[in-house]
Amino acid sequence: MKDKLSAHQETISILSQHKEAQIKLYKTSEDKELDKVIALENKVKVLVNIVNKTGQSVQTMNMLNNKCRTSFAKPEFLKKAQRANPRLYDIGCYNDNLALMLAPESDEKRMDESISLDKKCQSSTEIFKVKTYVNTIINGVELCKEKIANKGKGK
Repeated sequence: MKDKLSAHQETISILSQHKEAQIKLYKTSEDKELDKVIALENKVKVLVNIVNKTGQSVQTMNMLNNKCRTSFAKPEFLKKAQRANPRLYDIGCYNDNLALMLAPESDEKRMDESISLDKKCQSSTEIFKVKTYVNTIINGVELCKEKIANKGKGK
């Protein structure tokens, strides 16, 4: 009887040690996952700051750089020119803000062609790429949080 009791106690001891080892392993892996989430959140903060600063820079450049504007005295002239050659007057990269596109102090009836459309829209394209990258990272962080929450519920 004593032999059976000592054998059961030894089995219980081994199982409790195994349980403690599993708990330590789980906590270690959970800490690693949390560290990954924190690192990703820090990257998101940095990228959001970059996006904001880039957006502000583009906005400032558009406000200060008169060469990026069309030079029509009246909106009617712009509409005529757009109908004649719509590809020259694609203003989608300026968010259709007509006030930025018109220069009322000028009587010229042509678009300033010294700056190509590619250069005008290049910064908008870069902002879009950074925003897409930031959104991808944010989605990854959310997935990591969900996995950690699901692991916690599994206990």
